[in-house]
Amino acid sequence: METGYLVHKRKLPEAIAANRKAFEIAVQLNDPDLLSLIYNFLGMAYHSLNDMPKATENILKSVEFAEKGKDTYRIPIILGNIGYLHLQPDNLDQAELYLKQALESADYHVDRRIQSFALSNMGLLNSKKEEYKIAEKYLLEA
Repeated sequence: METGYLVHKRKLPEAIAANRKAFEIAVQLNDPDLLSLIYNFLGMAYHSLNDMPKATENILKSVEFAEKGKDTYRIPIILGNIGYLHLQPDNLDQAELYLKQALESADYHVDRRIQSFALSNMGLLNSKKEEYKIAEKYLLEA
């Protein structure tokens, strides 16, 4: 999806504009999976712009639409993204809340990459909390 590429390349105003166009199409199609993806990309773009309230708002909407859709694969990824947002300003309580949800959600997936992503995030969280033995446990499992 072009919007993800634009966020990755840090062309943030272009990414937000492309997401708005994609959003209009997704609403017309009534596609919750596509809306989830769009909100996630918007959240990532706003995070890159250091607008935490808009980043969090959009990623939470992404979870909401992912839960309505059929793409359960995306739910632990999005929850991990929300948790990661909260690691940045050292809001570790909020980070832990979302990262634990991501890990629980990832446990239902056979895809080891999803589980590894969630375990790695828990390792990062515990490292930030200076709980290095716990962090090491998660990272080795990942």
